[in-house]
Amino acid sequence: MHIAEAQRVCQPFKDADPALDIPLKTMAIAGEVGELQAELVHVLQAAMLLGGKVGSLLNREVKVDRGTMVRNNAEIATELADILVYVFLLGNLLHIDVQAAFEAKLALIRERFAAGYYAREEEGVAR
Repeated sequence: MHIAEAQRVCQPFKDADPALDIPLKTMAIAGEVGELQAELVHVLQAAMLLGGKVGSLLNREVKVDRGTMVRNNAEIATELADILVYVFLLGNLLHIDVQAAFEAKLALIRERFAAGYYAREEEGVAR
């Protein structure tokens, strides 16, 4: 699956998860990077670089949220591309097929979506 197709396939999930507004989703990405750093001590440098890029994106969104910066989608696109580069770098270092991992995760999200998993979250049901 190409990246453009992956982005298109994920589009229907944006309304299912109330945490998908930009600042909260950026913090969720940072949390995932933190989990990755904890698990990957032997590739810590690459994980730290990825964390730095996510932190940069989060910092921008905090400033936008505070009204001290105007969102610049071209700059955000560059940060997202940097994040993808580091994700692929980590995948290569660890001999992980990132595409296969993404497709497996997408299948799980679709399964949860079909089962109403995200709707229960909106109703305040703990997962």
